[in-house]
Amino acid sequence: MEEVTAHLETFLAGLTEAFGFDGPVSVSADEDEGLLGMVEGRHGLMVGPRARTLDAIQELARVSVQRSAPSSVRIKVDVGGYREMRKAALRRFALDAAAAVRVDGKERSLEPMSSADRKVIHDTLSEEQGIETRSAGNEPSRRVVVMAGGGWSGAAGGSSSGEADEIGDTLIESRWLNGALDADAADEVEELLVTADDDDDDDDDSDSTNEDDDGEED
Repeated sequence: MEEVTAHLETFLAGLTEAFGFDGPVSVSADEDEGLLGMVEGRHGLMVGPRARTLDAIQELARVSVQRSAPSSVRIKVDVGGYREMRKAALRRFALDAAAAVRVDGKERSLEPMSSADRKVIHDTLSEEQGIETRSAGNEPSRRVVVMAGGGWSGAAGGSSSGEADEIGDTLIESRWLNGALDADAADEVEELLVTADDDDDDDDDSDSTNEDDDGEED
């Protein structure tokens, strides 16, 4: 484990320097008994739109560690606490979408998400009474649909699709870069995601309820 930790820290320090930043790097055990490599500082260039750059960095780190210090330890990488902030925002999105479904019985189709983000939505709503979730669509447009389930007594009908995903992600990332995603900022994003009213044609090929077929975070 020490060899893996040392290599991950060295790799991330070198990569951070290559990006032109000098933020300190730390490696610690994470909640899943893996290793979390954290680059301190709010370096938006290392996160990228919808964290695509950050995901690529994580994969590069994983491959580099496996080649230099083969191990079954799971590797995660974060920059400035972005992943935890996004996870907290996604949980709030999920609960707001569920609340809206309870009001009118209409499905809420959220924006396309990664398997890790979809898992956060499914897990958050798995214990919510009268609410079910399913995944719909194909990658890279696969999304979560939040709908009324057992225990909801209203008249269901229609669907509502959150197509404000890029705006929502931009708000999350800009507030993250400026310091923190406060309650008001989160409310702005939630409103965008929950109140969009365009129909979504991707819902027909759904295949899971309250769980995602991609259970592991990539």
